[in-house]
Amino acid sequence: MPMEIGSFTHVGMVREINEDSFMVGDNFAIIADGMGGHRKGEIASQIAVEVFSETLSGFNSDNYEIPMRGAIDAANSKIFKLAEANSEMFGMGTTVIACVWNDKEIYVANVGDSRCYLIRNNEIKQISVDHSYVQQLLSQGKITYEEAKKRRDRNLITRAVGCEEETETDIFKIKRENDDIIVLCSDGLSNMIDDSIIKNNLLKKGTMQSKVEKLVKLANKNGGGDNVTLVALKFEKEEESE
Repeated sequence: MPMEIGSFTHVGMVREINEDSFMVGDNFAIIADGMGGHRKGEIASQIAVEVFSETLSGFNSDNYEIPMRGAIDAANSKIFKLAEANSEMFGMGTTVIACVWNDKEIYVANVGDSRCYLIRNNEIKQISVDHSYVQQLLSQGKITYEEAKKRRDRNLITRAVGCEEETETDIFKIKRENDDIIVLCSDGLSNMIDDSIIKNNLLKKGTMQSKVEKLVKLANKNGGGDNVTLVALKFEKEEESE
């Protein structure tokens, strides 16, 4: 399956520890943005990535919804039980944004405020919906999009993996088209760079890896207030056999 992949993570300009974790496999990609501080968020995000990859790596299906939910539920249980058994880990958790694909479709799973975008026909669209307090206000019409970008409480999330005994995962399904670009990122990128800039940079000439690294550097240049992780996947046309 022809693809061009770029991926990069950076601690940012403020944090001392990078609590983001990510992985790209043959049929999946995932980013987890840990919370809890003092390396506990790093543990939570690593567990989420490991459990998800163990479940979905090489898994072939016409419908990934059930295995994706199962993987995130399993990660949630593992993180929650570890935090319950270790007082110094109490309250740790992580966001999860992940995608799995086959020849026809792309499935996206989301818990928290890490994001998935689709770039298609020179337009960028956010596929995931943030599980955050600011998104609630935005959905209720109490604030505008411009106001949302400026709020200091935009990092308050309403759903996470590992913080409670159970969690709820949103699943989105996209029909694949040639030259689609799927973008996964932690809020360290989306809070620092407008969507249009993400799109414009990823559609420029150059390797996907170089463009991803440039966007992360730009997020740091704009303040780098958090860990920054970005994965971009371009689905190219299958070559027909003669």
